[in-house]
Amino acid sequence: MTLALQATCRPGDTVAIASPVYYTFLHSIQWMGLKVLEIPSTPREGMSVEVLSYAIRNNPVHACLVISNFNNPLGSVMPDDRKRELVELLAQHDIPLIEDDVYGDLAFGSSRPAAVKAYDEKGLVLYCSSFSKTLAPGYRVGWIAPGTLFSTAGRYGNCIRLNAAFWSERVEQALETVGEMAITALRSSPSSRVRRAP
Repeated sequence: MTLALQATCRPGDTVAIASPVYYTFLHSIQWMGLKVLEIPSTPREGMSVEVLSYAIRNNPVHACLVISNFNNPLGSVMPDDRKRELVELLAQHDIPLIEDDVYGDLAFGSSRPAAVKAYDEKGLVLYCSSFSKTLAPGYRVGWIAPGTLFSTAGRYGNCIRLNAAFWSERVEQALETVGEMAITALRSSPSSRVRRAP
């Protein structure tokens, strides 16, 4: 998330974020010298696209941050039509959307909820995820698909990577080679145990 914020904002810039929000996001944004613009969200609809539209017309918004799948703290999944509306609104104003989809793979069943990135036609969605929720919290390995901000994110990423955990990255590389088989196995294990529980 820090890398995505660095690639899209400078100190003093404003970040729109769904409220309620995971408090660590607020601390990180403020620690980076950015301003927070809280946009109300509900468990059924996710971030209010209508309020965000009004906020964009009346405030200089430089980025938007959203957890659309299994939102923390609400636990809800933003409906696909609202995800599409959110992406379209931000694209009209050329505002990057930082999507934290770290919980998306926790879905039970045969499919996961669509990522907001699925509706991105302009390359303005910076898709962020990690193995820290699905495989092991200690790995602390994440990734970003920065869209049109690839070069900018790459420059900041090179600086951050100096402190990356060597073994965590090796495990992540090994898992990438296994591909979908690992993801399928991870998904089926927890759900099969839950279904058998009395």
